[in-house]
Amino acid sequence: MTTDVPYFTNAENGYVPAKLASRSSSGGQPLRLLRFVVTHVIPDTVKFLVQLVPLIVSGLIGLVLPAKRKSIHGHTALVTGGANGLGRALCLRLAQEGCHVAVVDIDMAGAQQTATDVRKLGVKAEAFLADIANFEAVERLRLDVETKLGPVDVLVNNAGLLAVLSLTEGKAADVERIINVNLLSHFWTIRAFMPGMITRHRGHIVGIASIAAYFPVGRFIPYTVTKYAVRALMESLNGELRMDGLQNTVQTTCVYPALIATRQQFMDMLDKLNFLKRFYVFTPEQVAEQVVRGVLVNKREVFVPNILALISKQFECLPAGLRYLLVSSTIRTFIGGMKERQRGYILGVSSILGYLPSPRTVSYVATKFAVRGMMQSLQCELAMDGFGETIFATTLVPTFIATRKELMDLLNDLSLDEKLTVLTPEAVADAAIEGMLRGCPTVYVTPFFIRISLHLFAVPVAGRNYSWENANTNGQDAKERMRLRSAVRTAANCTPRVAIRDQLRSGVCTDWFKRSRYQTAPSLRPTPDRRKNAGSANDSQGSVVQVKLRCSTMQSLHNIGQAPYQKALSGKPTSSPAQGTLLRTLGIIGTTVLDILTFFVLLIPIVVQSLVGLARKAPKKNISGWTALVTGGANGLGRDICLQLAQAGCHIAVVDLDEVNGAQTVTDIRKMGVKSQFFKADVSSFEAVSNLKREVSAQLGPIDILVNNAGVLPLMSLREGTPDDLKKVIDINLLSHVWTLRLFTDDMIQRKRGHIVAIASIASYLPIERMITYVASKYGVRGLMGAFASELYNEGVNDTVKTTTVYPCFIKTRLELMDALKKMGIKNRVPIMRSETVARAVVGGILYNKQHVYIPKVIGPFVGVFENLPPKVAHLIKRCFLKTNIPNVMKRGE
Repeated sequence: MTTDVPYFTNAENGYVPAKLASRSSSGGQPLRLLRFVVTHVIPDTVKFLVQLVPLIVSGLIGLVLPAKRKSIHGHTALVTGGANGLGRALCLRLAQEGCHVAVVDIDMAGAQQTATDVRKLGVKAEAFLADIANFEAVERLRLDVETKLGPVDVLVNNAGLLAVLSLTEGKAADVERIINVNLLSHFWTIRAFMPGMITRHRGHIVGIASIAAYFPVGRFIPYTVTKYAVRALMESLNGELRMDGLQNTVQTTCVYPALIATRQQFMDMLDKLNFLKRFYVFTPEQVAEQVVRGVLVNKREVFVPNILALISKQFECLPAGLRYLLVSSTIRTFIGGMKERQRGYILGVSSILGYLPSPRTVSYVATKFAVRGMMQSLQCELAMDGFGETIFATTLVPTFIATRKELMDLLNDLSLDEKLTVLTPEAVADAAIEGMLRGCPTVYVTPFFIRISLHLFAVPVAGRNYSWENANTNGQDAKERMRLRSAVRTAANCTPRVAIRDQLRSGVCTDWFKRSRYQTAPSLRPTPDRRKNAGSANDSQGSVVQVKLRCSTMQSLHNIGQAPYQKALSGKPTSSPAQGTLLRTLGIIGTTVLDILTFFVLLIPIVVQSLVGLARKAPKKNISGWTALVTGGANGLGRDICLQLAQAGCHIAVVDLDEVNGAQTVTDIRKMGVKSQFFKADVSSFEAVSNLKREVSAQLGPIDILVNNAGVLPLMSLREGTPDDLKKVIDINLLSHVWTLRLFTDDMIQRKRGHIVAIASIASYLPIERMITYVASKYGVRGLMGAFASELYNEGVNDTVKTTTVYPCFIKTRLELMDALKKMGIKNRVPIMRSETVARAVVGGILYNKQHVYIPKVIGPFVGVFENLPPKVAHLIKRCFLKTNIPNVMKRGE
């Protein structure tokens, strides 16, 4: 269908403000509240509890009886990105169920090979060359597939790009390519193939998202944004099918896999990030098995592994500080000044018990394990940031030290004073200072045989430790190894850091981790095909082997489909030696236990800070004299945000396409005694935002507060409107945030002052039917801000550049919007806020550095609980309490 789409933010058509009803006409506030409770809350709650009973009964039955499997034998399945990796595994697994398979990819050679292997299973298969990021190409694809294989019954949207890319890296076209392939392709394929499924009363749509849809990851911001949006797309689509009574006709499944061993280059990258020691990596066949099982039993969500279903949903309910602690184990205290002065030494005192856990010392052991892990991560981070020659981090690992008399008495009572080496504080201090001045990452103040035991003991726990032999001599002959060991001993048992720094700053690391802030344990080892590049150089502390890593290429924006696909070798990186399954499992378990202990130790200051915050109000920062830029600032919420910021003393750059109302807003702002200018710009265009930055900087100076408010709100299903309508929503509501963040953030970081505000929506948590594109864009904004905040934290600038994401309910802005809510039947059932009230909350979030602002506040706890409810219960809540009648608003002529 190509009906006209009502946009509620369209500058060309003018802005008609909503008519605000007089509060006195309907009684006082207590009377209105009582009327609302009696007429809506009580009846809806009773109806909800009554209808909840059959859901509980069916749920209990489902725990006992296995889910009924459907047959897809003879169905036709289309898999995008089906030439290699997970897509190929899905094609083969679907063929085993009797499906005919359409393999779609731009790697035609790989697609044809997959189709050939599928035919060997006794079903039909064809390879199709198509760029699914283009709607016209997808339409041609549909016609070709229906001609050769018939109509599609199972659609699997698997194609995607995984780029290690921050907002400030790569080209604008790179970011657009990621958005188009990872997100818009899902819209185009669903739009093209779902109408046929509805007509035939048979279909299943699968969206391959990622666990990144729940765990925002810094340095993967564009990727994370798209996966959040795919999650919203699939949830909203499921809700819309239910609303249309098609939930038994077309099923949906959204898949959230963890790490998958697809390309070998990707596995090598995970090894460099030290992920392979901490997380289990699944083969494409394992994930494909779980996906197809989900399709056969009509599962709405599939997590791989299943435990992520519990972890991911609870993770989002945690405060931001705890989330950062879970995804990053590095503390960046006191190093800011060292980086500015380009000079510093950091000594972390661990203990032999940081390697050898001892009974009756659990708390102490936990702290020393934490110190060891923290210092190892800090060492690599400093090396990757280019501070390897100026800031030195050293971990001290002593045995027992003769400090307190009580300790010596205890060792004597245990008969250990003669069996263990007890050192004097002076001896330990001398070794620590000498090692620190030499720039040694680790100083073992222990006998030689104990040091060897520590390395051997730690192997099952966290793989190989950072030792000179493991990091730099793998592959060398025995004589060279002995020569290097001798050189190391002359350096007071220190581990030189030059080699690891050269590894991190050369080859692959230069391409993947330029300006990155990842915490990777220093355990890099050259792969067999890289050992031939190993050479030697002289250092003032002895001979150092500098391993030059060959620059391999992972799946990127430029070589997908052209470069040969190198399959991962049994899910293991080339840079890791073959290990037994049991040993690897024990290593993962041991590392997980260590991470848990580290987490609880580092949790203490966060808990203390939270308790202090309950008793003392957060300090209010002064933004007088700052310059703020507000997109969509001519009308509605944007205008009120401009006025509120002006009252706080900010100079305002009003950005909009509505010149008339924009000029009026500027006039009203200037009356408050601050500077203001209007700028006409299409924020969905990167070039326009680039020009905007130059103009604003020239007239008002650098931006300190960025408020991304501009957006469009269409009532549009995937089957309605035109492709341009759909792309317009994504460009304005999502890509505009990416462009402004990309262009304005660097200046904030350099000036060590800034605040970024994103106006999302309650729809970022509550998928709403007939608003799929809008919901997907707002989920994307939520993921964008989460990942960006995480990246700022990892880069150590989260104290100077703050972020705030705002989740308002409905706002009284446009008259058309109020009329639409009335037709939906929810105008009196949901809180509809005045734009002045919302703007006041937004500015309050800036002044008190709130990362999340829910308007009204009561919806904050609700949305956290809502996302953890079973899907059927969530649908029941919306049906009983909202009672939306969205199709009414789509009727024309009313």
